[in-house]
Amino acid sequence: MANEAIDYINRDIVNVKEDIRTLSKLVRDGNGQPSLMQQVTMLQSDMGRIEVELKEQIINLQTTVESFRAKEKERNTLAWQFKTAIAVAIISSFTAIYLHYAREESSNTEKLLVQIIDRLDKAPTIKK
Repeated sequence: MANEAIDYINRDIVNVKEDIRTLSKLVRDGNGQPSLMQQVTMLQSDMGRIEVELKEQIINLQTTVESFRAKEKERNTLAWQFKTAIAVAIISSFTAIYLHYAREESSNTEKLLVQIIDRLDKAPTIKK
């Protein structure tokens, strides 16, 4: 009985060795398809390529965002310059209008004063 058990274990060992050889061959050489080692190598290569592409896309996105920020800053600057120019134009217009009418008033006031002085000169004087 012990010999039968030993024979049985020996046959199992031989079967396990054969299974291991077959699995090793499948992993190393494949079974008509790329082997697992080749597939892993191809996946590593694909991952490296994808990593490079992602880094390039990230750089492109960063460049685009920086460009948008620069354009937005320039747009804000131009908007403030425009608002400032409009404010200066309005203030200048009101100042010019005010000065124009102020001169007319002062001119009329001067004429009125001259007329009053002329009348005072022509008015009879009261003697004491």
